[in-house]
Amino acid sequence: MSHHANFPGGPSWAVEARPGSGPGVERVYAQKPEILQVTKLPHFSSLLERDIYLVWGDLKLRDLYVQDVLMVEGGIALLYNGPKVPPPPLLPPLRPDQYLALALQRVPVQLRSRVEQALGARYEAFIRAQDVPVKVSLRAELPFGAPGLFVGDEVSENRFQEDGSLQRILEMIGAPAAWEHGTGEGMTIAIIDDGCSGVPLEKRDHSWTNITKGDPWKSDGGHGGMVARIAMAVAPGAKIASHKPAGDDRGVMSSSSIYMSADALLEHFLARNHEQGHEQGHEHLSFSWGVAGCQSVWLPGNVLGARVLKKVDEKGWATLAWAFGNSRHVCGNSRVSGYTLASIPSALGVGALDMQGRPQFYTSLGPGAVFPFQPAVSCPTGGVLPWGDGYRDFKTQGGGTSSCTPMVAGALAILGGLFPEAGGRQVRAAIRASASHAGYWDPLTGYGMLNIAKAIEMMPRARLHPSYALESLPW
Repeated sequence: MSHHANFPGGPSWAVEARPGSGPGVERVYAQKPEILQVTKLPHFSSLLERDIYLVWGDLKLRDLYVQDVLMVEGGIALLYNGPKVPPPPLLPPLRPDQYLALALQRVPVQLRSRVEQALGARYEAFIRAQDVPVKVSLRAELPFGAPGLFVGDEVSENRFQEDGSLQRILEMIGAPAAWEHGTGEGMTIAIIDDGCSGVPLEKRDHSWTNITKGDPWKSDGGHGGMVARIAMAVAPGAKIASHKPAGDDRGVMSSSSIYMSADALLEHFLARNHEQGHEQGHEHLSFSWGVAGCQSVWLPGNVLGARVLKKVDEKGWATLAWAFGNSRHVCGNSRVSGYTLASIPSALGVGALDMQGRPQFYTSLGPGAVFPFQPAVSCPTGGVLPWGDGYRDFKTQGGGTSSCTPMVAGALAILGGLFPEAGGRQVRAAIRASASHAGYWDPLTGYGMLNIAKAIEMMPRARLHPSYALESLPW
């Protein structure tokens, strides 16, 4: 059983087995007709010192438990192997309103109107009966991970130049002043998205996709093009790596593809670290996507990814910038956890501000589900922004936390180029310590608006900021 770019269908799961036991687990799985395909993630396995597999098939979670399997995760489900049958869950089950909030964000575009009609008044009655007021328009597109956001109006390049929103944003986050010291030379910003349109050949570092005959640099939806071009605007000396995972039957990046992409990144990190030495192997990852729910939902399907990213940070291979999410308006006034992986200590969760420096109506509310002091910082967004190969006017809404995250990734590239010996923890502390209200943390804006120039000044004493010590606690 081997990997193919075109997935066989059915649910996909990640399976963790005892080291060296994988061949035996594969043999047992091969006898199960419900299992359609098994793929080993070699670099996940090496990094975690376990045998890690992706499994596709029309079967339930508990059906994957065999001897030597330690953990199975998929979607919003995760179980550890234990003495009880069925194995006990890692965390308490989600409440019905939380499941509903998640499910409504995953409804395929072609089915939304049908689902809305089927639920009808029962949906409204169900929501009113719950503690959390979930506000969802099923007909809205989901370009930024949450319903109800404006997808923007296409405009010309002349309109982009006349509007000047991106230039004003760069000035607000201290980018021009930072360029007097460095622009990210020698650094790479790796982006896992729908392709990175608009990146010139001389700015391309490496790429990966598991889409058959797919172009890893072509942004199919336009989102990845926005992320890449904003990152280049912030750190013009850095290069871009484009990782483009295949989508699933919902038309979104599948979790299994994302794990394959991350495994390919690990292979790249290992090769570069071996060839060029550690000081040239550090990169910066920009994640402008995720899944979030209401009332601090910790999504167990991200546990394996969180462990891998923690190891990547410990080894000094990469520093992470992650969109904190666009879910506050969906979940009303309830406390909202940002995207789960955006709330691990080794990531900088990024919130969204308007062009006056106020929190956007949708920017997700902290504290983080894992590391409570998330979001870390926020960035402004609004007006005409890059999108794919062109431009779109997002008006006052802006491009979501998706457009803010590459600004922080660009900041990481600038700091990484100037301070190659500094670890991720020190760089993250410098960014927090130099934000607009660095003396206190706010659940909507983190430590405030990003200021790259001040972060450069703060680097020598970043370890004095409280967040440096907070990261070391056993979260």
